[in-house]
Amino acid sequence: MKKLLLLLIAPFIMGSAIAQSAKKILDNTADTFRKSSGTVVSFTATQQGARHAVKPITGIITLRNNSFALDSDALKAWFDGTTLWTALEGSGEVNVSNPTSEEIQAINPMHFITLYEKGYDLATKTTKHQGRIAHEVSMKAKKADASVQEMVIIIDKSLNTPMQIKVRKGVTWMTIDINSYRANQNTPTSAFVFDAKAHPDYEIIDLR
Repeated sequence: MKKLLLLLIAPFIMGSAIAQSAKKILDNTADTFRKSSGTVVSFTATQQGARHAVKPITGIITLRNNSFALDSDALKAWFDGTTLWTALEGSGEVNVSNPTSEEIQAINPMHFITLYEKGYDLATKTTKHQGRIAHEVSMKAKKADASVQEMVIIIDKSLNTPMQIKVRKGVTWMTIDINSYRANQNTPTSAFVFDAKAHPDYEIIDLR
């Protein structure tokens, strides 16, 4: 009877242990990020599953706590934790807004750092990426209406830093390859605020 009971509950125990292990990995990655005095990430983002071909986006994002500054070949953005400034490449305009969390998720490729903490089932396995031993952590949304349905994150096992992020929204996947990850860059808070003097040709449109 005891053996039968163990056989019945074993899958649930294993599932819980795997989820705890995945959460611990993401906790360590988030902790590494939060302790940094500024993190600069170079990335390439490629979209799959869209009806029309989408050109890969390359860029650099600078982060510190919940602030970021994005400089890509499609979009420039600055977020100081409250206010978001966005400028589409070639538009000559900067939109100013107080964004929702979903809007931040759409711009910041590193948003998984806080997203995993609630609303997702987690799993992990060991893999190799670019010749390095890594964790592969899977996140699946518990709710069907979640803005991000699924994520797969490859994390360097020894450094606790992301190497690749895959995000699914609907049937569309976005793969974000981390080309470089530099921590402790002593980034000033001014880096996350749009500097009108440095961009005199931009028209500012306040949407708040």
